[in-house]
Amino acid sequence: MKPTLYISIILFLIGAGLLFQPISIEKISQSSPDAIIILGGGGGRRVKHYAKSLHERYPFVPVITTGGISFFGRPIAQHMVSYARALGVHAPVIAIDTSKSTLDDALHTRQYFQENKRTPTSLLVVTSDYHTGRSFWVFKKVFPETNIFIEAVPDKLLTKKWWTDYNTTQHVLEEKARFLFYRLVVFLNPSILNV
Repeated sequence: MKPTLYISIILFLIGAGLLFQPISIEKISQSSPDAIIILGGGGGRRVKHYAKSLHERYPFVPVITTGGISFFGRPIAQHMVSYARALGVHAPVIAIDTSKSTLDDALHTRQYFQENKRTPTSLLVVTSDYHTGRSFWVFKKVFPETNIFIEAVPDKLLTKKWWTDYNTTQHVLEEKARFLFYRLVVFLNPSILNV
């Protein structure tokens, strides 16, 4: 076959992969989860959303914050703990400050549970609206036997017609590209999911 045919097939597969990835999902827990995981990033929106919307509903459920990227000399996860306390959160909060990506967030969280000899049956992941599809997919891959629930924090998806706004389109397409990359990495190297 000609190289242009190969390139056409690859571009078609990439395009199809981008089109059929969920942008935003929300799967709400009907009962109390074993832990609430607030993913790093979001400029404080995720922690604030938890404090305002979820803390009263789940006041004693342990909270895990993630994010190892340093911000003003401290990992983001530690800043998130401080911000949660400033917002009046009294639930136990654990900072997992070694992760650098959503995949790391899930893997390091699983490692935390293994080290503490805990097997969660359900987890509630709090993340930005545009990031929910990839987050759900990643946590389901890393925790296949666990019920994963997603809480979408309003952030970048200002409209259901995301393609009509330049900035929203940019965020959605960047997220879709990351999602496609994650799927490719896990497909090529499934052992990456092992802790």
